[in-house]
Amino acid sequence: MNRESLALPAGAVVDCFTIDQAVAVGVDSLTYLAHEAQTGMLYSLREHLPRQGVVRSADGTVRGTDEQSANALSMGVAHFLGGVAGSATLHHAGLVTASRWFRANGTAYAVTPCPPGESLARRMQSTGKLTAPQVAAIAMPVLEALDYLHAQDLIHQELSPQLIHVLESGAAVVLGTGGAARPGIEPIPLPAGHTMQDYGAIEQLREAGKIGPWTDIYCLAATLHHAISGSAPLSSVERWAAVQSGAPDPLPPLELPATAGESQREVALLIDRGLALEPAARPQSVREWRTRVERVTATPGEEGITPGFPAGAEARDWRSIILLTVFLLGLASLAWYVLASRWSETHREESTVTETVPGMGAPSPEETERWRSALEVDAVVGYRSFLEDFPQSAHLQQAQEHIDMLENKAWESVVAEGTRAAYEAHLEIFPDGVHATEALARIEEFKQEEARLQRERDALQHSDDEAWNSARSAATIAALDGYISAWPGGTHVAEAHELRQDLQGSMNDAAAFAVASKENTIEAYRTYIKEFPSGRKVAVAQEAIESLTLRPGKTFRDCSECPLMVMVPAGAFWQGTADASAFAISIEKPRRRVTIDQPFAVGVHEITMAEWDACVADGACETRPTDNGWGRGDRPVMMVSWNDAQQYATWLGKKTGQAYSLPSESQWEYIARAGEEGEWPGGDAALVCAYANIAGEETRFEWRHKECSDISAFETLPVGSLKSNAFGVYDAIGNVAEWTLDCMNLSYLEAPSDGSAWSVGMCSSHMTRGGSWFTGSKESRLGARFNLKNGDRNDFTGFRLVRKVERQ
Repeated sequence: MNRESLALPAGAVVDCFTIDQAVAVGVDSLTYLAHEAQTGMLYSLREHLPRQGVVRSADGTVRGTDEQSANALSMGVAHFLGGVAGSATLHHAGLVTASRWFRANGTAYAVTPCPPGESLARRMQSTGKLTAPQVAAIAMPVLEALDYLHAQDLIHQELSPQLIHVLESGAAVVLGTGGAARPGIEPIPLPAGHTMQDYGAIEQLREAGKIGPWTDIYCLAATLHHAISGSAPLSSVERWAAVQSGAPDPLPPLELPATAGESQREVALLIDRGLALEPAARPQSVREWRTRVERVTATPGEEGITPGFPAGAEARDWRSIILLTVFLLGLASLAWYVLASRWSETHREESTVTETVPGMGAPSPEETERWRSALEVDAVVGYRSFLEDFPQSAHLQQAQEHIDMLENKAWESVVAEGTRAAYEAHLEIFPDGVHATEALARIEEFKQEEARLQRERDALQHSDDEAWNSARSAATIAALDGYISAWPGGTHVAEAHELRQDLQGSMNDAAAFAVASKENTIEAYRTYIKEFPSGRKVAVAQEAIESLTLRPGKTFRDCSECPLMVMVPAGAFWQGTADASAFAISIEKPRRRVTIDQPFAVGVHEITMAEWDACVADGACETRPTDNGWGRGDRPVMMVSWNDAQQYATWLGKKTGQAYSLPSESQWEYIARAGEEGEWPGGDAALVCAYANIAGEETRFEWRHKECSDISAFETLPVGSLKSNAFGVYDAIGNVAEWTLDCMNLSYLEAPSDGSAWSVGMCSSHMTRGGSWFTGSKESRLGARFNLKNGDRNDFTGFRLVRKVERQ
């Protein structure tokens, strides 16, 4: 069964959110579009839903298909909540993280607000294909958000048009952090046949893959391919299957219109490279991709996008080219001026005298005017134009001499600059000049020198790469420090610093978690999470906090020799016996309402012989009571006085550091009733023997409880032999009577109503409750009260303890 079939239907309500539709399947989740009924605001609601081993009931509850799956679901919920809690600490303008997370339907949910605007998927539905400039504008803020996320050592993994949101301003943001995970892990394959697979990288879809920044680059490239082409690219699964069968990759390069400009082709090349099937063939970091997109989107030009000029040595080459371009433009302007002068007035009085060469005719007025103009401009292009138009002119030699003088002057400037670009520019202007051969020789020298320098750079880069690969493989701070020291200007220094920081952070993270684990307290784990909100052990710490948090119904022991305790909730009840009862006596009246406003823990069983003997062995309890030959072990301790019980509670408190005590009378009756308002455990006199070892019909005592028989007569039973009440407490009635903290008082007049002990009255005696193996009907009721002197010991009285629980 795939996860799409398990999706909540439209109209389903989770907490205060109404499901509109399921929009995406993630690594371990389903994402819905939902709205809050009260405000109508839209949210992205992400539900933890494992890939297999779960089913959904008609009421929406998710449960495991077997015990193993149920345990995996419980563990996954803890990991999900830990991850969401950690990612909520991320702050970046391009990320919209979860604002709330909670448990419901047997699983967990993360709520992310949808800002004004629309998803990229909806934008594409309404507008169709997007242009390269539009795609680049959307990509930039997404790349910045991913760069930030990767800097936190997290990989989004679930980028798709549904999770990229285009704001009303036109800027784009990424919703949530998806199935954010650490780079380098082995992901569990995603299910086939869903939209997410159209955008997922192959390393997410096969067990041998390792996720990293390149994974998010593939998801983004697939999304942008969809935006430009109008349809999602062929999935990486289909492409991988084709390649494995020996066929070529069936995904062709991104097609663009014939009219596409340079910027569109640049964006298409970026997307094609990001869609490389093999992770190693893609850009390995978002920064590498982001730099190229920034270059495409930096300054306005063709379609709003033009590349910028490079820096450094490359910029100097560009400066020479620019100077050459200006020079050529100047020559062109000069040529226009000289050519235009051919049509200037021909009847202007000549101001120069032209000498006639023997054998040649006198120059024409036009030739004379052109020669005068060439002399005035004194430029190569002017003299060359004159020679082309008047090849038999008497000024032939003079023109060539002027050209040679101009070349020599230009050559002096070229030699002074001494760059390859200058020599190449000179050769462009004077291809057959006096210095052409020398210019060619100098250019060849430059080429050889550049080739030599390139070989040195390649060798240096090879050594740099080898040193970096060695340091990265070692993955130790010492190895990275060695690389940074040896290659301070190396190509990989920034990456080395980042990896060193990550390693140091991991070491600090591990050390902090080790301290928290050793203390093993809620506060210690909370301190760890506060210091390392994105730590590797946050999910484990969350689970530990969950395990240590005491909630109603949860059982625990504070030590191996300590009694098993159970948490009971706060509540209110009617204490005492109603006037209408046939057994009601004045000591049990007046019936009154008691409120216990704090949860507390109580012993699941009465204190046993074995638990008492541990106190004796530790030297804290003075007496070792007899067992009447009935046996020790898990039989309830008896022959202990109120003073003896106080010794045991003090010993246990010192041993554990917790506040143990006898229960107050109100606490005892609240525990014993467990919601029952009648007189008998189970609500019926005939059911008492199922819950209590009392003097039943089997004893034939005159005072016996005639409505039922139990499994034992004339002795105690091992604790827990009969049924527990609704609080999970055994033997509240019967087995042995139980000491309380309250002094003896003969009615409830003026008794505390807040659940505390009554510390005034005849305090040389204290109240006991619950009857015993020896008592019949009258004493086996929930409201029955007795009292004994503080030093009394007998074989029908023992005790159980309560423990105070601090707010958590």
